[in-house]
Amino acid sequence: MKYIFNSIFFYLSFIFLISRVDSCSNSKPRSSSNSNLSHIYKTEQNILHPKFAIFHRTNTTSELHFKVNSKELLYSKQAGSENFTAHISIHYKLISSYETKDIIDSSTVDLTDPYSKTPKDLIGKIDFSANFTNSYVLEIDFSDLNRNVTDKAFITVDKMDHNTRQNFLVLSAENKSPIFKNTIGKNEKIIIRYRKSDTKVFVRYYHRDFPLPSLPFSYSNMIPFDYRADSLFTLQLDEKDTAGIVFKKQGFYHIQADTNTKDGLTLFRFYDEFPNVKTPEQLLKPLRYLTTKQEYDAMSSNKNLKAAVDSFWLSIGGSTDRGRELVKKFYNRVQNSNTYFSSYLEGWKTDRGLIYLIYGPPNVVYKNTDSENWVYGVENNPNSLTFPFIKVINPFTDKDYRLDRSQLFKTSWYNSVEAWRQGKIYSEK
Repeated sequence: MKYIFNSIFFYLSFIFLISRVDSCSNSKPRSSSNSNLSHIYKTEQNILHPKFAIFHRTNTTSELHFKVNSKELLYSKQAGSENFTAHISIHYKLISSYETKDIIDSSTVDLTDPYSKTPKDLIGKIDFSANFTNSYVLEIDFSDLNRNVTDKAFITVDKMDHNTRQNFLVLSAENKSPIFKNTIGKNEKIIIRYRKSDTKVFVRYYHRDFPLPSLPFSYSNMIPFDYRADSLFTLQLDEKDTAGIVFKKQGFYHIQADTNTKDGLTLFRFYDEFPNVKTPEQLLKPLRYLTTKQEYDAMSSNKNLKAAVDSFWLSIGGSTDRGRELVKKFYNRVQNSNTYFSSYLEGWKTDRGLIYLIYGPPNVVYKNTDSENWVYGVENNPNSLTFPFIKVINPFTDKDYRLDRSQLFKTSWYNSVEAWRQGKIYSEK
């Protein structure tokens, strides 16, 4: 078997990518979407929370799988009807990129669902035209017509070759429906489908402990990832086999149909409660962003971690009620970061998670093919703060972004951390 993870090749690639984020850019990218997409990181404010997955069925046809829970829909009576019904509209545009927005394919699908007392997931799929070897952006408007509300989503469609992650579809072994995430639970049984049936795939298992990101103004020498897997095994994907697979070990599993490329499907097995944070250890770790090393080490060595964490929040809140408010906001940001930004790292450990956790959701987000810019404050105001993130080519995930670090962020960072330590929720008015 030939393995493509040649250490010299990936070492050079990694150094090249890191060099791209060593210069400071504090302005909107020259070529980017002109739309403010900050809503994608404020889904708590949304009524609708549809989930999506892409599967490339053939060289010319791809599938958009979608799911929404009936509890989020408004069921009403239409004129001349005695039945309560939900009315959904899904409009998509396949565009060439965030920058050019040339429309390749578009359509609108209208759906209805009769009311049921028992909440349920409404799951379906829509075929759309997309050709190899290209990449696209799928812009989706998912609307509840009865309530007149719309959720807008943007999905990168990677159809550059037959080995990318979207050539795989992960299903629940329990109900045979798609799983709309790349994380799996401890005892979760899944079925993996590849665009070609009856295919043997190769699985690389990794269990690594990654350090927290450096501060926004700190340049650290990052160690290249060691692509030698902790273990290797094969799976036979057979459409007739519906028993399911269980990946019990924590870590991540890189699944490839062809080991001569770096592409494949990666599934991540974090701790059992993920993306939520519940245990004392999970509550403690994100506090490293707010504490000195001495404070953090003292809390870590406390035999009662829960008491140590409670004492920290009580001390900065000044009262039990204020402490509870701070805890709720801080750990909601941790959990949101896990949902939005998780890659091979838990979301709060990523560069975007680092900024989101301390500063909150950005006021303005611009996206393009290989970067994101986050603006805090009013756009084009000299007092506003802009964090540029550059997308890193990573065989395991398309959510790996590196902050373009700068000494310009130093004062703001210390001010924002100090605000938290004074019991103030930073960026909240």
